[in-house]
Amino acid sequence: MINIYCEASELFSLFLFEQIKIDNRNKIGTILFRDGAEVEFERHGFGHISEVVNEVKTKKNGVVVFEDLVKHPNLSIFNPKPNSLIIFDRWWTERNFMFMKDYLGIDWLNKLYDIWKQRNVRVLFNFAFYESLLYETLMYDFITFDFPFKHLKLTDYPLFKDNKNFKYDKFYSLFHYISKNFSYLWLSSPGPLGIPSFSPVDKIRNNIPCKPNSIKKDYLFQALQMKPRPHRVYFIEKLIENNLKEYGVVTMNEESYKEYIVSTNFTWDNNCNQNEFAFYKSDLLLSDRWEFLKSEIVTPAMDGNRFGNHTEEYDQKFEFDRSYIDIAGETHVIYNTMFPTFTEKGTQPIMFEKMFILYGANEWYRSLEKIGVDPYLDELMLPKDYITIESPYEQVDLIIESLKKLSKVDFSKVVIESKDKILNNKEMLLKYYDKIISEIYNFILVEN
Repeated sequence: MINIYCEASELFSLFLFEQIKIDNRNKIGTILFRDGAEVEFERHGFGHISEVVNEVKTKKNGVVVFEDLVKHPNLSIFNPKPNSLIIFDRWWTERNFMFMKDYLGIDWLNKLYDIWKQRNVRVLFNFAFYESLLYETLMYDFITFDFPFKHLKLTDYPLFKDNKNFKYDKFYSLFHYISKNFSYLWLSSPGPLGIPSFSPVDKIRNNIPCKPNSIKKDYLFQALQMKPRPHRVYFIEKLIENNLKEYGVVTMNEESYKEYIVSTNFTWDNNCNQNEFAFYKSDLLLSDRWEFLKSEIVTPAMDGNRFGNHTEEYDQKFEFDRSYIDIAGETHVIYNTMFPTFTEKGTQPIMFEKMFILYGANEWYRSLEKIGVDPYLDELMLPKDYITIESPYEQVDLIIESLKKLSKVDFSKVVIESKDKILNNKEMLLKYYDKIISEIYNFILVEN
């Protein structure tokens, strides 16, 4: 029996292609591997430090000591069973470890680490969540710290690939994406326990998306973006100039937009290291133009929730089925990061059996080609050298020319003719994730 401390979504994402049988408390179960091996486990929730600290402080008139957390029932990782496995993804690390260090001090962390070391606990950190800005700045020290207990760090960023206790692949970020966006695969599945038995790629593929794509869609394209980066505003401007607005839908977070239009120092995302692509200013960036944008082309994103998980709602609200093509401007292209990288913006359409156009995402295209995924350049009428152009603004100009042509054809026919390629692209991405995630099973399953 292995005691695993993690969220349910992380457990299923790690073993996405195996069979998992679990009881109706969603705690005790068995992993049945394709090679015939079986591993029994008990899953424990690990709780949130800030919530427990605030609760204890309220009860004890503001005084809290480390031992209060060790014995608290809602913080099981402070009192783990020997030889346990703990799995941390991005949000627990940012919102709990960072809280503990910043508000409670390094002594608290050291005491926790001592417990894990004494009890032979193994910890899997997922430091593959797209954000090179955080990797190089606010989280660098924590990511590179040589923890005194057994641990393995997943990373999608070359900065860490040769470091001790790191395992590197650009697509380890799929673990974070799948965990946060595909929970419906196990939470809403049929059966008395509400938990599926997974099997290899073909069954997973048939469950994503949760309903089939329609043949006829309302729009040619959609650009579901949150923040008004300069290259994204340029894209919107060109859509309006070229009378392409009625062929697509664009989202933008209203609060972020209003912050953006008054920005004078080009500092976003806790980072001042912008490059030359960050300095475009559009005529749309005027304080009185938001209503104009909404009426012309933009719809508010996430109902005003600027921190909402728009990638999860992509499936829950069937956003994927509104258009044939997803278009997105990659975030990191406007920053001076040490290495080129990409986020979930390209993963999303592949998983949901759609075509895509990304600008400022050459590293995504290069990485896809290495694992055998086709970028649809022919179908989307983009030049062969599109993915070598460094400027996202030049790429937007090419996208606009492409949309002019594509708006004159029945794109449903293009999709039908490309169905085999679309399905193969998704299968290739899933198979690659299967390969790299199974490479860490030895660390996860070995108890000593």
